[in-house]
Amino acid sequence: MLNFYNIRKKVRISEETPGVDAFVCVCEHEKDTSVVDTDDVLFNGADPRAFRRWCWRILLKSCATGDIPFEIGSQESLLPIYTRARYRLALPEGADELKACNGFPLEANADLCNGVSFSKGCYIGQELTARSHFVGVIRRRIAPILFESPVDPKIMLRDSPIYRIEKESNKVVGQRPVGWVRAIEALPLPPTLSQTQHGLALLRLAECASAVACGDRLWVDTSGSSHVPVTAPSNCDVIVKPFVPSWWPQESKSNLPTIDPYQ
Repeated sequence: MLNFYNIRKKVRISEETPGVDAFVCVCEHEKDTSVVDTDDVLFNGADPRAFRRWCWRILLKSCATGDIPFEIGSQESLLPIYTRARYRLALPEGADELKACNGFPLEANADLCNGVSFSKGCYIGQELTARSHFVGVIRRRIAPILFESPVDPKIMLRDSPIYRIEKESNKVVGQRPVGWVRAIEALPLPPTLSQTQHGLALLRLAECASAVACGDRLWVDTSGSSHVPVTAPSNCDVIVKPFVPSWWPQESKSNLPTIDPYQ
């Protein structure tokens, strides 16, 4: 990156001072602010995405000896808590969930997460992004999904299509998918039927809302085929339910059921 940009000033780059640990503190209750206020804190700030105070970013001295008002666990134990909170809030991250050169900032909820400004700056795709915002028609967004039964993430291909299945005939409605799976939660093994499995999907909001209103099911095709199937398989093993986060403004919910981040 430094070689790509021509920096016309002498700079010296050195490794960050050792002895600093980074933490993410996820609030598990609506009134849990989890503010850290000790002399060992180098930085403490709320995650600017979604609603304020759902998550805090903290830089702490490694030799901290003061009282820390949150439990310090391993990355392996805390990452699932953070990931599930992201999914319920519709906050995509990384190359798998945010596909480069495929999609628009508003489809990734950047307008709702303080990720794009419509009053300043200039960037590639600004005109189309601004027009979509001011027209007020955003047909697709990344939203939470729940799987009816536990699914092995290994069988879920990236961008597996989601089809609307007619309740009575089990036939595929329409000639295109109503969504694509972007992420799926990994459950502890072996999973049980009582466990709730979350995920993220890029959904055609109006079509998914229509399916929910009619009682139709949303089936994920994990075959990897590029052809639109005529009917769903008899077992229809991967069924998802679409939701929108409760913190989204009403005009963005498209009459889909809401999901609360704290339940």
